[in-house]
Amino acid sequence: MVALLEGAALVGTGIFLTSFARSMIVYKPLMVLHIAATMLFWYGLILWLVRREIKWAFFTAPAVTAALFFLVAWIFREV
Repeated sequence: MVALLEGAALVGTGIFLTSFARSMIVYKPLMVLHIAATMLFWYGLILWLVRREIKWAFFTAPAVTAALFFLVAWIFREV
């Protein structure tokens, strides 16, 4: 039961972080980095489902790119 909840939480997080790609279209290099990080997230999720080993760098990469987007927007006052 716990594994099912963990999997659901990871999938929900992936869907949430994937949604940032639309708002990041203004910043092309950051958007490309976010898409690559999101692909790493999904690869990490598959690794976790198959082998039950967590690669935390894969899971945190989309959150870091989303935070970079907000940081850049805050610096240039566009949000």
